[in-house]
Amino acid sequence: MDVIPAGPARRRWSAEAKARIIASSFEPGANIAETARTHGLVPQQLYAWRHVKADSQPLPESRRVSEVPALNTG
Repeated sequence: MDVIPAGPARRRWSAEAKARIIASSFEPGANIAETARTHGLVPQQLYAWRHVKADSQPLPESRRVSEVPALNTG
């Protein structure tokens, strides 16, 4: 039987580090793949962090669903 070594240990990122990396990915001209690789991430992980961050942020007043007029479907 062959023993296949496990990959590198799972990294734990502090909330501050995640926030800093996410913020740098939103800078004008930033490339998400390049930003991710610079920090030792795969681009998919950074996209996931950005998605979670966007979901956790309250929508601006102008984007709240309760204030959007209903469409007239009839």
